[in-house]
Amino acid sequence: MNKKNVGLGIFVIVLGIAMYLASFGIKDFAAVGVGATFFPRLASVGFVILGTLLIGQVLRQSKPVANANPSSEATIPRKNTYSVILSLCLLIVFLALLETLGYVICSALYIFFQILILTPEKKKKYLLYGTISALSSLSTYLLFARVFQVMIPNGILG
Repeated sequence: MNKKNVGLGIFVIVLGIAMYLASFGIKDFAAVGVGATFFPRLASVGFVILGTLLIGQVLRQSKPVANANPSSEATIPRKNTYSVILSLCLLIVFLALLETLGYVICSALYIFFQILILTPEKKKKYLLYGTISALSSLSTYLLFARVFQVMIPNGILG
């Protein structure tokens, strides 16, 4: 049984519960049914489900798989840990700059750098990532601000 993955699953579940509880502090200004608390609560439920699935997967594994190359086994957890720590720091920066820069700029930067963190070193396509980041940021802004009428921070753009 991989204790690190069980610990990660528990951490993800606790994070999901904390996100759900923190969503009660969000001011909801929506004029329609979907408000500002919808997505954080949906994401928090997703965290709890994914954490539970991770723990279940670890518990179902009856025996560890032998690895022919033990040196690669040692580097993968370090890289994964590094990616998780960078992703967490990136999320904190995103939240800290959200009010100042606004949703569109902040989320585009977040998505761009998150893709860079998760992409292998040899396969980086910066123009593609920038395009994906800008389009997804703008489309989610238009969806939530215009269609669902959720107030989203405009920052320096508004």
